[in-house]
Amino acid sequence: MPFKDYQPAPAASSTATNPEGEAELIEALRRRDDNAYRILVRHYNPLMLRLARQHVPNKAIAEEVVQDSWVAVLRGIDAFQGRCQFATWLMRILLNTARKRGVREHTPVRWDALAVSSTPAEPVQAAELNPEAVVLATEIRTMLEQAIRTLPERQRAVLVLRDVDGWPAEEVCTALDVSTGNQRVLLHRARAAVRSTLHSGRHDLVPA
Repeated sequence: MPFKDYQPAPAASSTATNPEGEAELIEALRRRDDNAYRILVRHYNPLMLRLARQHVPNKAIAEEVVQDSWVAVLRGIDAFQGRCQFATWLMRILLNTARKRGVREHTPVRWDALAVSSTPAEPVQAAELNPEAVVLATEIRTMLEQAIRTLPERQRAVLVLRDVDGWPAEEVCTALDVSTGNQRVLLHRARAAVRSTLHSGRHDLVPA
């Protein structure tokens, strides 16, 4: 299949390409084909950047993490044997790179790592006319951010991959090197922790 005919899937998808197209891209990448590299970068960069932002303090450093990850991919592509999907292998590299950089930066999880806009959505214009509603929404958002930030690293990663990016459970297991049962437990605990924080926090916000 010629590269000009190749159409990458939407960035939110957990699989970058169809299997045949991805195999051709990987083989082209082994030959250091610039076009294949650009296609893969264009497809995967949004997800990579979002995951990197969990571990580093700002977008500029996250972009450096993504660039370093692609350098590692190019260095290791000849050793990639296809035992897992390319996306899984790539995310392992990205997460390892981001974790190391995050340790150096001593960085908690970022709210915008979850791709939540800081700008209120159009339909919520009424809240702008009600100062109490604005304050309440801000406090709830702060609680949610705190809940996500305090999750253990693997719970946070599973939550983002499953609930934000829509990855299938089996791909999350492979990317994070966890068993199916452990993945379910991590996801359940992450969701429960976030719900519990929001539930208790909302009670605290109810006027006396």
